[in-house]
Amino acid sequence: MELIILCLWMLAILDVSWTRALDRLLVVSFDGFRYDYLNRSLTPNIQNLIRQSTYSERILSVFPSQTFPNHFSIATGRYVEEHGVLANELMDLQTQEIYKFGYKLFHYNETTVPIWTLNELKKEGRHSGCMMWVGCSMAYQGTNGTYSVEFDLSIPWDDRIEKSVSWFTDPVKPANLVMLYFESPDQEGHIYGPDSPETNAQIQRVDKTVQKLLQVLKAKNLSDVNLVVLSDHGMESVTLPRIINLTGVIGDDGKWLGTSPVLQIYPNKGKTDALYERLQEFSKRNGHFDVYKKQDIPEIYHYKNCDRAPPILAVAKPKYGFHDLYSWIDEIKKKHKLTVTNQTEFGVHGYDPQTLSMQPFFIAKGPKFEKGLKLDKPLKVVDLYGIFADVLGLKASPVEPYNRKLLHPVRSPLVAQESTHLTLALVGYTLASLIALTALFTLFILFRRRQEMRNLGYTLVDKDESGI
Repeated sequence: MELIILCLWMLAILDVSWTRALDRLLVVSFDGFRYDYLNRSLTPNIQNLIRQSTYSERILSVFPSQTFPNHFSIATGRYVEEHGVLANELMDLQTQEIYKFGYKLFHYNETTVPIWTLNELKKEGRHSGCMMWVGCSMAYQGTNGTYSVEFDLSIPWDDRIEKSVSWFTDPVKPANLVMLYFESPDQEGHIYGPDSPETNAQIQRVDKTVQKLLQVLKAKNLSDVNLVVLSDHGMESVTLPRIINLTGVIGDDGKWLGTSPVLQIYPNKGKTDALYERLQEFSKRNGHFDVYKKQDIPEIYHYKNCDRAPPILAVAKPKYGFHDLYSWIDEIKKKHKLTVTNQTEFGVHGYDPQTLSMQPFFIAKGPKFEKGLKLDKPLKVVDLYGIFADVLGLKASPVEPYNRKLLHPVRSPLVAQESTHLTLALVGYTLASLIALTALFTLFILFRRRQEMRNLGYTLVDKDESGI
């Protein structure tokens, strides 16, 4: 009986040793936080974090530099033409169905495996949690994350922190990966412009939220959690005189979808060439937007090699937008009681990722990252998946050669060598395994001996029971 208890105890140690061996990662995104917002002397807590971290001043977003495409590229390491989330909404060219947020939008390519799914599929006591992260509330390859909270702006920021951190300490299914999303300063940047007092107030709010997050991690004895703080894109200002109206050019020859500065245009049957020629002529006269047939979309956008790509794509140049902004401005004027003039600035993002104002930032702190390291070159959004996988000890899905080649020189200085606690935990796991196996083997031998003696007509008894 004692040996059975010993074996069970050893197996429990073995399981705990394995669980503790998992490196933990918390990825936090503040939507629309432009890289140079950190230069406004409004973020003392983030600046302090940078001094203790690996820091990339800028990240190159994927095109279009918008929320859904970039958050999904952060999570999958793929460009939009591979994972299919080309925009926040798009049209299926075969069925004419318009996809907005939902299962179909995020399941164009079933080989796409978000990092939270990759983590769950590995098993080994791994559990993923997502707080409002884009695309995380649904299954991929038939697998859901262990924890998930859908997008809900009514949830206070402090509550999001407490809930997300609690997943790491769950006594039954402790998470080793958590993705946490905050919607600002994107919202205020859109409504009031990137240089407004309202946006500055949200920058300060973000800074205090980072401070709060660090305090909660410390209070929960989770200072060894690898923490990544980043954003998905930047923000640029647009005024009413810089809105380009394409409705008269498109007319009745097609439909359009999307949000400035990128519009997807779907010509009626037989109207593609005529409509493109009109748009091209207007583009030359206007000078503030480009228009492409699908096959001519620049390769650098990694956009056109996708069945979902529209027949015609219009892209405004920085500081310009399209007519979709008119109805949106009318809505926010009423909702926020704004007085709008030709000088009123609004915020727009989605331009070419090479545009500085479109670029966010990256900060990483923890045992798997170098301390006080500033990278010489900007990271790319598609690099992050491989970095996350390295931190978690996962083998990332194959990516295109140029991605892997680009990522390799970054990995060496960026991700530190195996942490001491991981090495010790693996040693403990090995020892516990050997002890448990030895105990099980001994129990087996004793059991066989007992059976053999019984077969010979003997009964084994303890000395005290025999009376001798």
